[in-house]
Amino acid sequence: FRTLRDFQALFPGNTAFGSVEIDDSKGDAKFEPMFAIARRRAEHGQQIESMYREHPLPLAMVAKFTGASPFELWDGFSRDPALGLKSAIGVEEEFGSARKIAQRPGVIIVDPVSIYAWVRMDVAPIIVKCGARLAVVQSSIDFLRDLVAERRGQRGTKFGTFGFDGQHYYMSELSSEVLEAQISAAEAAL
Repeated sequence: FRTLRDFQALFPGNTAFGSVEIDDSKGDAKFEPMFAIARRRAEHGQQIESMYREHPLPLAMVAKFTGASPFELWDGFSRDPALGLKSAIGVEEEFGSARKIAQRPGVIIVDPVSIYAWVRMDVAPIIVKCGARLAVVQSSIDFLRDLVAERRGQRGTKFGTFGFDGQHYYMSELSSEVLEAQISAAEAAL
């Protein structure tokens, strides 16, 4: 209850969490607060997608704006082939180090979202057969382990999203099949 009460004060404008009051005396209009939240989240999502299209924002950074994980964003963004995927993040020093490593013959530097994407697209076995050496930092491995642990902990729990696509409201539930596919892909990436 404290979280519900304090969230907007602590994180103003953040659409990741919120609450509504439903007044039964208002008939069908009692659900308008929920619809308003769904419309705001959809607008916020459109703004983030536009920023992503127009600027070099990596998935990990976009994930911080949305409250989703980079893996969930990849799953969502990969459905739109025109969107394009940008998944690198870092500062110039990291890019400089990466350039030096990349100059070594046969070395490819990979981030966790790329590894996850290769598994989801079923191209990981082909990349492995190429014989290239992959440079993967420990934080990438930790990131994937965290995803597996989080998803395993969600087994048997029902949850989903209430949203607005610009014309219709919808409720989508994360099925156990999707959850198991994410666990399987993350374990294969590890």
